Amino acid sequence: MSTSWKREQIEKEIEEKRRRLAERRARKKAQIEQLSKTTDKAVNTPTVQVVDTIANATDVDALLQSIGEAPSVVEQTSSSEAGDQSTATTTAGSATSQSGSLPAGGASSASAHDRSQWAILPDVWSFELQPKPLVTYERAVQTERSTLHSTSVHSKSSDGSEEERNTAAGSDHVGALEDTHLVGGSASAQVDGTAAGQGNTGADRLPALLSDADCEVELAKDHFASFVVRATETIEKALATRDSLAMVLKDYRVKHTDGKSARAHAVEPELRSTVNLHDKRWCSGRSVTALDWSPTHHELMLAGYSSSSQPMVHDPDGVVLLWTIPHLLDRPEMVFNCQSTVCSAKFAPFDPTLIVGGTYSGRLVIWDTRAKEEPILRTPLSSTGHTHPVYSLQTIGTQNANNLVSCSTDGRMCVWRMENLQEPLEVIELESRKTGTASTSSQPIAVTNLSVPIGETNTMFVGSEGGAVFQVNRHGSQKGASESYVGHHGPITGLDFHPRDGSVDFSDLFLSSATDWSCKLWSSKSSSNSPLWSFEHPDYVSDVGWCPTNPAVFASIDNTGNLSLWDLNRDTEEPLCTETLPTPILNRLAWQLNSHHLSVGDSAGYVHVYDASDFANPHPDEWQQLEKTLASLRTTNVLAANE
Repeated sequence: MSTSWKREQIEKEIEEKRRRLAERRARKKAQIEQLSKTTDKAVNTPTVQVVDTIANATDVDALLQSIGEAPSVVEQTSSSEAGDQSTATTTAGSATSQSGSLPAGGASSASAHDRSQWAILPDVWSFELQPKPLVTYERAVQTERSTLHSTSVHSKSSDGSEEERNTAAGSDHVGALEDTHLVGGSASAQVDGTAAGQGNTGADRLPALLSDADCEVELAKDHFASFVVRATETIEKALATRDSLAMVLKDYRVKHTDGKSARAHAVEPELRSTVNLHDKRWCSGRSVTALDWSPTHHELMLAGYSSSSQPMVHDPDGVVLLWTIPHLLDRPEMVFNCQSTVCSAKFAPFDPTLIVGGTYSGRLVIWDTRAKEEPILRTPLSSTGHTHPVYSLQTIGTQNANNLVSCSTDGRMCVWRMENLQEPLEVIELESRKTGTASTSSQPIAVTNLSVPIGETNTMFVGSEGGAVFQVNRHGSQKGASESYVGHHGPITGLDFHPRDGSVDFSDLFLSSATDWSCKLWSSKSSSNSPLWSFEHPDYVSDVGWCPTNPAVFASIDNTGNLSLWDLNRDTEEPLCTETLPTPILNRLAWQLNSHHLSVGDSAGYVHVYDASDFANPHPDEWQQLEKTLASLRTTNVLAANE
């Protein structure tokens, strides 16, 4: 029973759907019929309108005839009935020519018929859009009138009197002169017309041009020809070289008697800022503690950083960043770290992939650019090595036999093998011997700086916290600290020996800087062990370094943010150039090897790189001139000692 009931329900649903479908079809058919009736009505409507229009037209024609006016026949303008229009016009013309005039009824009928022809046409509105004016510019027209400043040209008239002409438009002509930038002759004509209306022609407002004869006279003059030759050579040098401005503008035609007079004619040297290196992730809250340039890859520079003042949970205490200049400036090329503040770091001169660092904990570490950011070698925390911060280290020897030398404030100098940092090869206890009236006492030397003359493996020089510089010998009867150079009254912050390059050997000269607001020039061959000269500064001097290419130039930095460049051949009292950096405390400086770039690190984590090519490029006689300068300084010291 349930099955039959379901079948009945399904049949009812089908019947209901069929009924709805039939209703929809009927409604659709009714809509179509209604639409067709509406269309037929719309088509028949114009006939009624035409009849009404004809009646109205007849009344208007009758009214016009009553007042004595003949109705006019309106020409048809519809393009769709062009054939009927031409026929009607021809017929009307022939009728007029035969009878001369149409009767009133005929005219009215023709007029009404013509009007009925165009009255049913839709209204057409026609108008023209003016095109937007297109203004173009040409270089020749733009530069035709270039001067707007008021100048005067004095010329003599035929009677000998001077008359002054204004050669440039004043404030009243500024707008007119701007119009000359438009293309075409109308703008120029407008400007000339305006000037003519004011009593001045365009020729009067322009500078007077030389005639052909005057041009020939000027071109024939010697000073003009020499100027063109010098200017052409200077432009060719500037396009073909990347040297400094002083070298490009150097004139070899000027005869100089000595180096000083030649430099007097040169362009004033300039220290140019190249780039400021800083990485927000690694440099924020850290200060620069070490700087060094790669001896193999000259574009590669390392910077060591202290621990962060705002450390994160997983941030290491010590960081060393490798910067590639000028290829990659937004971020460091490589990042290395260790678990103690980096106090010193240098490239290994005989292995370009190794970086050596000294830490605040007294440990030495070695990083490898082929490995990860962690050190591959480190010294153990034991009494056999350093127990105090390692502020200075150097690599000595040759390619096949070299060692690493480190100094610390614990009074020790250690010599290491690069392949094994488990224990030092040599340990030299550095002590300063003081001779008193009753007994001789010794104190350990807290070493803050280490410098080794080029090519030396036995004799080294160290700076101490006490302000003295000591000579240290690795071997011989005078092993240890032998001679002292006393002149500073504060801890030594920088120590650098002169590079041994050039026609004269100045490898005995070295510079020292200290917190007593001075840096001093020394000679290791001097018998008196007193400074040759002292260079005063306005605050603590943080570091000092010789220029690797110019024998008389060195750089120094102080805690007022001043980077000073000194030239012994020019002035020994004042720096040749001083650049004030935005960060007041400067920590380290380093010259690029055999180049003219100078890098400076500050307490905010920034490394500033400068182009010092105007100072680093030496004159041929710099070495001989420095010999004379040193002889003069020694004479001055002798006279001062005898007084």
